[in-house]
Amino acid sequence: MLSSLRARKLCTLSVLRAHGMDVVSQQTIYRSVVIAKLTYASSAWLGLASTSDLQRLEAFIRRSDRCGFVQANLPTFADLCENADEIPTEVNCL
Repeated sequence: MLSSLRARKLCTLSVLRAHGMDVVSQQTIYRSVVIAKLTYASSAWLGLASTSDLQRLEAFIRRSDRCGFVQANLPTFADLCENADEIPTEVNCL
């Protein structure tokens, strides 16, 4: 189920690209939607995830990077999960 959800998100971003959306906007949507879904409640489920599960998530992020959806400064998935429950000190609005 999770892999079909991830595939649909990448497909949606590809459609937006085909319709002329700029790269920065695609990367913003990727981080706001896909990364947010992957890290949601990660402090609760991360300890239960197997090494294989984590490798698949990292592979998905690498595949997204090859497609151009990942910002250059995106931390690793482990770092994202570690910092997921922190309250941001500043909010960047577009």
